[in-house]
Amino acid sequence: MTYSFDSHGWLTAATIPGRSTEIAPPAHETTPIVGRDWPNFTGIEWITVPYVAPIAAVPDVAESETEWLIDIGPFFDRFDASGASTMSILSSVDVQVQALVKNVMARKWIDLKRADLPQMMDLLISKGLLTAEQKSYILMTPLAPEENLALRRLYFS
Repeated sequence: MTYSFDSHGWLTAATIPGRSTEIAPPAHETTPIVGRDWPNFTGIEWITVPYVAPIAAVPDVAESETEWLIDIGPFFDRFDASGASTMSILSSVDVQVQALVKNVMARKWIDLKRADLPQMMDLLISKGLLTAEQKSYILMTPLAPEENLALRRLYFS
């Protein structure tokens, strides 16, 4: 008979490939209870120690889940190479433009596939702060890895 253990060494009823032994664990209760003794496999032998529930690991995020999420700085960098459009937008005294900037700055990142983003860009176009070509470039150009490096490191790793 084989006995399985999880990635933390705790005895488990689940069959986990590569995580089993033929060494029988010591007598134990039917289910683990936090703070109560429970078998833990050291790789050589079973020991009985107070059970601590493992903290759930953050699952790996598929690249496709972040492929259209852009960091705030690179988002503004996409407006133009010279920075003129970006500076015009950021320094605008127009109340609607200020509201849009505050909305963007309050976020950790921008989802370029967000449904209301094209309308926000259209507002900037109507104010003469952006062109249709810039809008298309900003929204349709796939991200370079460095354009969302911060968010992937901070929130998805």
